[in-house]
Amino acid sequence: MRIYLIDDDSAVLSVLRLLIEDGGLGTVVGSSQSAVDALEDLRTCGADIVLVDLLMPEMDGFDLLMKVRNDE
Repeated sequence: MRIYLIDDDSAVLSVLRLLIEDGGLGTVVGSSQSAVDALEDLRTCGADIVLVDLLMPEMDGFDLLMKVRNDE
């Protein structure tokens, strides 16, 4: 599985990356601390799964999911 991580807390991103990769759950293909920045990455990274923090500044996880869904 190719996994992309989005969270505004860098410590959470680090822990998730360790859990996923050390646990053999998949490969982290990218991460972002901003939903706005993640939009561009998601178009090109080929992720199978995206883990999204729902409460972020600028754009919350729900708005990000709606934008990604509408871009398809």
